[in-house]
Amino acid sequence: MNYSKYEFNKRSGKDVYSYDCKPGEGSFLDNLPDFDLEELVISYIQLKENYYVLSNSIANHSTTIKIECEFISRDPAKKGQRAVVQVKGGRDKKLKAEDFKEFTEKGCLVYLYAPHIENPEKDERIIVITKEELERFYQEYKGLLPDSITQWENLFQ
Repeated sequence: MNYSKYEFNKRSGKDVYSYDCKPGEGSFLDNLPDFDLEELVISYIQLKENYYVLSNSIANHSTTIKIECEFISRDPAKKGQRAVVQVKGGRDKKLKAEDFKEFTEKGCLVYLYAPHIENPEKDERIIVITKEELERFYQEYKGLLPDSITQWENLFQ
């Protein structure tokens, strides 16, 4: 909805609608809607980490499941290594690495993205994706990313 208001204002040349996004406040990632942030992180894992998303594992938006989806490595040397991901957006959200022990005990790698992640160093199977890594990924791959993600960039400049 915010994007529609932004586009209407831009195309009409008037500020008819106000929207919740504050250009210049926070980074692109700080302001990206949760669903689009999840999509960006999932794209990162597929393109940078060489994983394939298992489409039947994608969590329904109404669930309280701990993960967004499951992946399997495309690298033959990793012999079917599985991974999962959890994403939390916003400035004050946090994840606890220990909450994903059930996955690491099964041999899965766990990719986490959030503003704050507690104790990731306690388990070598926990992989933290940093904000800087995701920002670099976005700049490098935005030509391959869905419009649903890239459309937001103009709102935050």
